[in-house]
Amino acid sequence: MVIMMKNLSKNNNLLLLDILHKFIFSKKCGTSITDVDANKLELLCREADDNLLGALLYFYCGKDNILPEFWQKKWSLDFIKNSADELRQAEELTFILKLLADNDIEAAPLKGACLAYHHYPHPALRNMGDFDILIRPDSIKKAFQLMIDNNFTAGYDFGNCCHEAPLSSPTGFVLELHSHIDSDFERCDYNFLWEGSYKSEFFGQVISYLSPEIYLLHAINHAFKDNLVGGIRAFIDVGYILTGADINIKGLENCAERIGFYDDFILFMNIFPDFFPKKYIPDSKQFSVDLIKKSRYLIYNFKHIKGLDQKQLMLHREYNGLSFSKKILFLMKRMNTKPASIAQTYNCRIHSPMLGFYYLYRINAYFMKYVLFLKKSKQNSLIRRIGICQKTINNYLNDSKGN
Repeated sequence: MVIMMKNLSKNNNLLLLDILHKFIFSKKCGTSITDVDANKLELLCREADDNLLGALLYFYCGKDNILPEFWQKKWSLDFIKNSADELRQAEELTFILKLLADNDIEAAPLKGACLAYHHYPHPALRNMGDFDILIRPDSIKKAFQLMIDNNFTAGYDFGNCCHEAPLSSPTGFVLELHSHIDSDFERCDYNFLWEGSYKSEFFGQVISYLSPEIYLLHAINHAFKDNLVGGIRAFIDVGYILTGADINIKGLENCAERIGFYDDFILFMNIFPDFFPKKYIPDSKQFSVDLIKKSRYLIYNFKHIKGLDQKQLMLHREYNGLSFSKKILFLMKRMNTKPASIAQTYNCRIHSPMLGFYYLYRINAYFMKYVLFLKKSKQNSLIRRIGICQKTINNYLNDSKGN
């Protein structure tokens, strides 16, 4: 029974990709699912909802009233909510980009900030957790200070060499100013990132965009950096970039080599080769079938990867390799709570014994919740298998970049 359900899930995931392929590349709307029987359609809807793609199905099928009533109603509300959120996001993003432009700071939106407004058919179909903006390295400090001077608040700096500490706007939006798209500056030539850039309008503000090839490869690289926790969302991102730009496979391969994302690109495009038009599928002879299967396995199990277990897995692996003193610092950094803010909240002195005890309590609680494995053995077995797949893929990609 377990095997049968697992195969059902896999087959349904492929059915969802087949439907999305028709939406994105063949421009077919509701007619793509009219031949799907009722039971498979229900499974398809559940799979879409699990992958946070319900609003996308509603966008293409909602007006034809061919979705099951429950999902039609749920996703129509989701689409309305996403649209309202998007209006607030657009206003905030326009303010940020205008502020940078008015101060002679060249900026280009990255990830969701670009994809939602520049590649998707409707911005409400591409959620984003924060705004990522690429700034030239010689202007990054100026841009960061500009935001501080305009009432943005800096968060905790984890020492990421690609971007500054996250900034929170007065209205609650999070902004990350990137100086690069990859931590390996030598491998990824920064000047090449801007070679194909161009100007375009964003809500009345003329801004810079990188080439579609760079956005596509960045989406792929970011998917692997996140250990494929986004499920099939990254494939949708890449699909929309391909349909909206004049891209050829040779140009993509050359671009991928120049910025050091070549193997990421080849592997990604061959995980679900039937999703993309054949003209975009590069040769994958350098990859073992097992490596592609492991990547597919992670996509199938992304719901478990996105949850607490995934965070436990990654933290546990990193935590075990540290000395005792570094373990303490590791936990303190990831608590997202500074002694000063605790002292302010509870109206006590920052060096008081009570605050010290409370802080130790918070560290212990964090350790128990996120680092120790407290799940059932069956769940632990799943996340161990996920961890092995992730490690195999990461090791291969890292080794190939090292060579």
